[in-house]
Amino acid sequence: MYRSLQEKLEHTAVLKWHRGHGVKEEWITAAEQELGYSLPESYKWWLREYGNARLDGAEILTLAPPEFREYADSDLLYNDRLDRQNSWFPEGRLSLLMNGITEIYADTFAGFLEKLIDEREL
Repeated sequence: MYRSLQEKLEHTAVLKWHRGHGVKEEWITAAEQELGYSLPESYKWWLREYGNARLDGAEILTLAPPEFREYADSDLLYNDRLDRQNSWFPEGRLSLLMNGITEIYADTFAGFLEKLIDEREL
């Protein structure tokens, strides 16, 4: 389903990631319960397969181990709590990259990653 993205990830220097850092399924389930909605399918795939990455110094948010969640700046739930507490994003809107840009960049997470790779490899 994400073959094109997988191929780009294997050959890009744009994203810095390390194989074998995928998150546990129960962390995804717990995150969805706390958020009150399902995470996008391509983002769940990313979490399972890759877990996290950096792009030009910006973190693509992940799910940290529950025992470190309150201290992990790159944790999705930690950042969502801050977003809600400070009204930085509308209710139900999910921020997956900490880069200061607030507009919608792509319709899916997989599309977002592919677009980032394509634009930066030109």
